[in-house]
Amino acid sequence: MLDGGLRVVSVSKSYGRVDALVDVSLAVQPGEVHALVGENGSGKSTLVKILAGSVRPDRGEIWYRGRQLSLSSPSHAHRAGIATVFQELSVIPSLTVAENISLLALPRTPAGTIDRKAVLHRAEEVVSQYGFHVNLDARCSSLSVQQLQLVELARALSSDPNVLVLDEATSALDAPEAAEVIRICRDVAGAGRAVVFISHRLDEVFQVADWCSVLRDGHLISTRSMQQTSRNDMLQDLLGDKAAAILSRHALRVSSGGPPLLKAVLPRACWRGREDVSFALSEGEIVGLAGLQGQGQKEVLQVVAGDLPGSGKQLLLGDRPISVSSPADALRHGLCYVPEDRHRDGLLSGHSVLVNLTLAVLKAVSRFGFLNRRLEIRLYHQMVAQLGIHVDSWKQPIESLSGGNQQKVLLGRVLLARPRVLLLDDPTRGIDVGAKADVYETLRSLADQGVGVLLNSTEIKELAGVCDRVLVFHDRRLVAQLAGDETTERHLLHAMLGESRSEIDPRDEQGSPQVDGSPTRQQPSGVST
Repeated sequence: MLDGGLRVVSVSKSYGRVDALVDVSLAVQPGEVHALVGENGSGKSTLVKILAGSVRPDRGEIWYRGRQLSLSSPSHAHRAGIATVFQELSVIPSLTVAENISLLALPRTPAGTIDRKAVLHRAEEVVSQYGFHVNLDARCSSLSVQQLQLVELARALSSDPNVLVLDEATSALDAPEAAEVIRICRDVAGAGRAVVFISHRLDEVFQVADWCSVLRDGHLISTRSMQQTSRNDMLQDLLGDKAAAILSRHALRVSSGGPPLLKAVLPRACWRGREDVSFALSEGEIVGLAGLQGQGQKEVLQVVAGDLPGSGKQLLLGDRPISVSSPADALRHGLCYVPEDRHRDGLLSGHSVLVNLTLAVLKAVSRFGFLNRRLEIRLYHQMVAQLGIHVDSWKQPIESLSGGNQQKVLLGRVLLARPRVLLLDDPTRGIDVGAKADVYETLRSLADQGVGVLLNSTEIKELAGVCDRVLVFHDRRLVAQLAGDETTERHLLHAMLGESRSEIDPRDEQGSPQVDGSPTRQQPSGVST
């Protein structure tokens, strides 16, 4: 082990009777990218928090540059040269991009006030050095989740860290932006620094990492050189006995759809597009919305869900016009919306799993203004069994669940409302391979029951594998509708980039079974994982 590296030696951490980490050891060398992977609840987040100084281990040691550290706070970790980018955003919306980038060490004038010229100069240096494309004067309250994630990364890089820890930093990003983050990771490692890279996207792990450590149930399962690791090896380490089931799963079926269920006519002004857009969703059909960041696909979903005003829009549910001005309106018509940011827009932090699960059906579980706790608990057990939610008790705080299980709670909430149409915004963002497969099977099961699903996703593999039809947006226009054997990753990417059919390589591959939880279309009649 080189003195400039980071070592975790026999670290353990428990929360009550739950062992989050058990005797975990790993080493991260300077000049290398070391990936850390595992299902939600495997202990990754706990280890990241220990490295960030926000959680102290019960036992074990952290060594850095040849000396033992006792990381008692995030500021201590920062002073030691360890910078962490968490999946959950911590930018301050009221500040500008430049101010957020410099937040860890705001330059001050001799009088003690913030030196705004120095703040802007330092931010310009960071974005120039690493090739970020962002308006430094913009208020962060005006930025998208994707843009805010890049601001978080720029802030971490502004301190010139010797160890950069990225916790799902690409989960909210489109493919080109994620590729930029991967490039930056390689640049940081190439400069002789160490990078710890956490991602549920195994394609990214194979692209960027030199080494990979797998955690499962708080235990270190393996540390492998990526040059000597296959995808099947990785899946076996990740999932253990569940790996064979994932690899052999062929249950998903592409549907041709039933009668028209939802029709939407959206004037260009309501979704901030360049043209009006209209589309239909049939019973039992999963329709994807695809596009690079900012091309309008997210706004289309939000307008349909009532999360954006959408003045002038026309929605028909069956043959009946409906008025939707809010997600609550949508819910009353059977249109159930799951937003992208589950923490900001979906979950009730500080409340139990039960409260979060039954929030959309309070009238159904109430009588004379009083909640029927017995009925609530019965519905809780129903959803836990149906979706495979890993939870100890209905009283458990929602924030104590892993990201994948939190997402399943949100999905369970809308399922209890018995949706006719399910509106999903990046539903598998930041969740693990096993949880993704569970979500995909749930969506297909709902479609088989006649529910229509409208799905916005930043993952091309997900769109290609799960959807019966995909609407592709480019330059804030609807430029293509792909169905059946057209919905390959390559066809989708070309359409997202605005390229015509004639520019697509006719030798396009139809795909092969994947091992990262995303089903890949094999032929028009089926998909597999």
